[in-house]
Amino acid sequence: MLELRDSLESATKEAEQRRQKEEIQNWITNGLANFADILRQNTDDFSTVGNNILRYLVDYMKINQGGIFVYNDDNQENPYLKLIAVYAYNRIKFADKQILPGEGLVGTCLLEKNTIYLKEVPNGYLEITSGLGKANPRNILIVPLKIDNNVLGVIELASFNDIELHEIEFIEKIAESIASALQTVRINEGTQKLLERSKEQAEAMKSQEEEMRQNIEELQATQEEASRKEENLERELTQAHDEISSLRKKIEELERNAVISLSPPIETKSKVTFTEDEENQ
Repeated sequence: MLELRDSLESATKEAEQRRQKEEIQNWITNGLANFADILRQNTDDFSTVGNNILRYLVDYMKINQGGIFVYNDDNQENPYLKLIAVYAYNRIKFADKQILPGEGLVGTCLLEKNTIYLKEVPNGYLEITSGLGKANPRNILIVPLKIDNNVLGVIELASFNDIELHEIEFIEKIAESIASALQTVRINEGTQKLLERSKEQAEAMKSQEEEMRQNIEELQATQEEASRKEENLERELTQAHDEISSLRKKIEELERNAVISLSPPIETKSKVTFTEDEENQ
């Protein structure tokens, strides 16, 4: 009887363990599937993506607050983590916060590239505000958002309740997808910036071409005007030359006429022929 009872208890315990494992596996599978749907719907603005992610995680994991920090190293001399999304108590929070590498738990997670789970949260580290007032969370989970050991950011979750091991593993899988989405957004943003820059350069070139075209047209117009003036001047010079030539001919003719009129008349002698009889007379 004792052996039968032990066998039944063992079978019951194993069945319960299998049921729990199946529930956990289903919870993880459904969570990842729902999360993938969120990422597919948002790929352009990571701030919007981040808020939707946190809204989902806070609700799905029954935790109290979440924040996503994105690593910004545009200035290599002054890199920092920027808080781009915060969600708590079914409301999106707005905060402008920057954390340096190695600063606090979030900065440490960035440098160490490992998950940090803190069950004894120092007083004042983080306050969760609700309609009932402010309180310190009991548990903090901080997971790096990394791809191939390259950390693109950090996700921080806070809860009054313990965070189970399978939930931590779930968040670590989620973090990989978030990092991939973040990388996609950065690539899209980079591509968009290149497109905008190319568009600006094209518009600038078009403007320069238009300016050059106008300058060429103005130069052509100036050259045509100069050519017209030159032609007019040549015609005027030709006309003046012709007039001068005509006047010179008239003057020469007048001078000839004047010389003729001023010359003395030429005397003519008549030759008379006499006959012999007339001479004797």
